[in-house]
Amino acid sequence: MIKKILIHFFIFSAGISFSQQEKGIHYIGGMYYGAGFHNFTTPVISQSVLVNNVGGRLAFSIGKYFRIGIMGGNTFKHYDENASSYKIGHGGLTGEFNYKANRLNAGLGIYTGGGKYRNLYVTGKTGNSITGDYRNESFMFFVPFATASYSLTTKLSLSCMIEYFDDMLFSKQLACGGTNVKIGILFSR
Repeated sequence: MIKKILIHFFIFSAGISFSQQEKGIHYIGGMYYGAGFHNFTTPVISQSVLVNNVGGRLAFSIGKYFRIGIMGGNTFKHYDENASSYKIGHGGLTGEFNYKANRLNAGLGIYTGGGKYRNLYVTGKTGNSITGDYRNESFMFFVPFATASYSLTTKLSLSCMIEYFDDMLFSKQLACGGTNVKIGILFSR
């Protein structure tokens, strides 16, 4: 699975490098904050929760219509009165086709990399000890995403991103995933 993801990324990057070049190197980078709706199942519980997201990205334009870069973030939620928690940390490489019209920019891309899934479901507390179910798994992923940006100035834009995490696109079936919607400020040159 990992080998296939890397082969696809390098083929995609090679195709991009032969695309029509613009003058100068252009890049975007910034931070995102958002929310999402995730589902997960453990041997003890099956739950759907609204989650928080924080992350960032840096991408370089290759030609007129393509970007490659890096992205990372953290999806998290404390979901009951016992301090049970759901977390996915992730980071990796991006490849994106984008189209710019005046101040608007729209893109579709693939995000591939590695992550860590943690879920602590607390069933009870007694003094300083807790009982429950804990999952801690590392995985590789292949995630589609879409972006829409509006340029506020020549160097600053407001951006919205939607990404779809589904464990069918992970190297391990973790019975978790969902959709994230994030808004961010991006700086560009």
